[in-house]
Amino acid sequence: MLLQLKAGSNADTLINMIRDVSKGLKRQVKDAKDSAEEKHDECDADVRDLSRGIFEAQARWAKADGASAADATTLGNRKAEWKTKTAELAARNQMLGVLKEQRLAEMEKYDGLTAEYRSVFDALDQCRVVINERLLAGGEFL
Repeated sequence: MLLQLKAGSNADTLINMIRDVSKGLKRQVKDAKDSAEEKHDECDADVRDLSRGIFEAQARWAKADGASAADATTLGNRKAEWKTKTAELAARNQMLGVLKEQRLAEMEKYDGLTAEYRSVFDALDQCRVVINERLLAGGEFL
């Protein structure tokens, strides 16, 4: 500016130049502020999205953790139930073995009784035959 004054520029021209430079600087400052605010808003939105994502992830994790605890409890119950059922099955198999032995013993008794029943009826049939033969033969019965 000093050079322009020495070169013969008048003060009004210099003042207008200073005003233009000042306006340009003010415009640049305003543009920089607007840009900074825009970037700040974008960053704020990104932080909100990130916070929302973290909150949702924590909620899903807590839900999964709760489900996992429930599943662990259910699994424990199912294992205990399986152990009980296995013990019941073993007891029933043992009972079936005892019942099979009893059934075989009862079958042997039944076979013995059936044989005795047949022998008694065979003896009675033989007696009937003898009685019929003597009665038909005439003569003395005894």
